[in-house]
Formats: sequence, C-alpha cells, structure tokens
Amino acid sequence: MRGTAESIGSPSSCVRQTHPLSLIRLRASTVFSCKTRPAFTFLRVLVPSSLILPTGTIVPRIFHITSHPEWDTQKSEPAFTAPSLESEGFIHASHANQIVDTANRIFSGRTDLVILVIDPALLTSPLKIEDSYGHGSFPHIYGTIEKVAITEVVTFSPKPDGSFDLPDQIQE
Repeated sequence: MRGTAESIGSPSSCVRQTHPLSLIRLRASTVFSCKTRPAFTFLRVLVPSSLILPTGTIVPRIFHITSHPEWDTQKSEPAFTAPSLESEGFIHASHANQIVDTANRIFSGRTDLVILVIDPALLTSPLKIEDSYGHGSFPHIYGTIEKVAITEVVTFSPKPDGSFDLPDQIQE
C-alpha cells in the first residue's frame, strides 16, 4: 500500500513523492504530508473519519478468533497464520465491537477458542478495512501476524447456552 508524502523545505525545494507506508497501513486514500524544518519533523496523518475513534486513537487494537489448538501449534513460530490466508488471501480480524457478533454467528457452542489481541502498528503485513460479505467493515490482514504484534491471548469461553459475551480483558 502506498501513501503520499510531501516534503517541504524552502518554497523552491518542494517535492511531492509516493512512499510505501511502513508502520501504518490504511486505505489507499490516506494522505500523508510531512513538513521538514530545521531541528524537527512534523508528520500529519489524515484518515477517513470512520477510522478515528472517539479518543483520537487510530485502530488501537484488532482481534482474531482462533482455536486454542491452532494457537498452541504455532506458539513457537515467528508468525501466526490462519487457513483463510491461503484460501482467501487474508486473515480475518475484528474490532472489539464486532467480536461477539462474529463469535455467535460463526463459532456458537465452540469451547476451544482464544482471541489474539493484535497491535496493528506492529504488523508488517498490509492491513485493510473492508466490507466482509455484507456484515460490515472488518480488518483484513494480508499476510502473517508477527508474534511481536500479538500483545495478548485471551481465553474465549461460551456461556452455558453456547453464545458468547465480550471477555472482561477486552473493553470496547
């Protein structure tokens, strides 16, 4: 994914370039402008308002639901992957407010689940927010999830009726 970076020195040395984004991966329409002056660099990021949370934090955490056995088999690997990466080209993820609906729709009654808490700023794989089969806009990770980006693993147990509630460790 690419963004636009604008370096401004003196008026005669204004340069507009396109650079790959290294830590923040958002929609292609994201505009990056950078003004360089002696002794400091100012980077201003303009993103669609749908990606800015009330606190002003941009996509603070995303979440991936997986089975405990799948997580256990990959714990010692440098990165985590999911079957959907091969079959669909990306790993499904959720925002905090989407976890319960996703779990109840896809994993109802499963007792072997964990939630991987992911810091998107630590991903090296591209992250896109996209429509997911008419269920809303979800984060999709187009590559593996490096272990350094997984900040926590939360056990995700259902209620007696097989449905899920958001775990206490995850706040919206």
